[in-house]
Amino acid sequence: ELHAVAAALELVDPPGCRNSARGCGLAAADQLNKMGHRVTVLERSDRIGGLMMYGVPNMKTDKVDVVRRRVNIMKQEGVNFICGPQGRVAESSQEAAIDQGTNMGPRAAQLLEEYDAVLLAVGSTVARDMQTVTGRDLNGIHLAMDYLTFNTKALLDGGDVSNKWRRWWGAKKNGTDPKVLDAKDKKVIVIGGGDTGNDCIGTAVRQGAKSVINLELMPQPPQTRSPNNPWPHWPLVFT
Repeated sequence: ELHAVAAALELVDPPGCRNSARGCGLAAADQLNKMGHRVTVLERSDRIGGLMMYGVPNMKTDKVDVVRRRVNIMKQEGVNFICGPQGRVAESSQEAAIDQGTNMGPRAAQLLEEYDAVLLAVGSTVARDMQTVTGRDLNGIHLAMDYLTFNTKALLDGGDVSNKWRRWWGAKKNGTDPKVLDAKDKKVIVIGGGDTGNDCIGTAVRQGAKSVINLELMPQPPQTRSPNNPWPHWPLVFT
């Protein structure tokens, strides 16, 4: 029996299922739980939080004091979280109930059978690529989400940027996970100067990159902002 302890709510039927534990999905799960519904959250990743956990670097969002703290509050209020393989909606026709300890999550049809409502909040993990650009398939060219995600996972699993962290990263790079990227002593070019590009710049600098160059199609922002035009939105404001 689930209890929304913080608000002392009486749980009501029907139960609801939310697919993916990302920003907007967590907000929806929290609100549904406070309304008295039984809420189960399915997340294919090994940690709850989606973009806030793996897409946004640690220097911008604290994963312990912000993300994990909020998730723990939701757990105490009665929200049920299922992560990893069991939290991924199965594509196979094989039966896989979420409460049987299988290595596969439920099928979509099973969700509709077991729950009265299903909310899809799977986020967007497909990057905007540059496949038409000559040389895109050369070595050393990576997508931002791959770089940021594996860097954050390395920090969460192996500690901060230190010798301990680099030993962890080296073991992963040479062992089970070839996708981890370390910019230490490398010349880095980041294409795109928005939030994601700046996240990559900050990450590369903290990893110890030899140099970092940013390519951005917008005009370079000024070093200081006008009192009536807050940075960094000034290129979008008509004067």
